[in-house]
Amino acid sequence: MRKLIYFVTFFLFSCAAYEKFDIPDPYEEQRKYEEERRKYEEINQFLKGLSYDETLILFGEPTSTTQGDEIFVATWKNEKESVATWPLKIGKRQVYHHITLSHGEKFKLIFDKESRKVMGWRYKNW
Repeated sequence: MRKLIYFVTFFLFSCAAYEKFDIPDPYEEQRKYEEERRKYEEINQFLKGLSYDETLILFGEPTSTTQGDEIFVATWKNEKESVATWPLKIGKRQVYHHITLSHGEKFKLIFDKESRKVMGWRYKNW
C-alpha cells in the first residue's frame, strides 16, 4: 500500500511539475517534422507534372528566369525592406541609429527544357 501511495504522489508531483515548470514535450519536434514532411509531400504532388504554361496561369510571370543546357529555372520573388530607427543619447547630443531590415520570400521552379515540366522546386522565407 505504501508503494502505491509513493507512486501516486510521484505521479501527481510529476504532472504538476510538467505544467508548472513548462517542461517541453519530447515528441513536439517529431510532430513538427512530420507535419512539415506532410506539407512538403502535398506540394510535391501538386507541382508534379505541371507545365510552364500552367505555372504562368497559377503564379503569373516570374521575376526572373535562368537558362541552362537541359533545364531552366523560373523564380518568383517578393522582397520588402523596412528601416528601423531609434534615438541614442550620447552626452548632450541625440543621434539616430538606422538599420535596414529585409524580409520576403522566394519561390523557384526547375523545369526540364525539352518537356517544359516541373522537375523540382525550392522555397525560402526570411
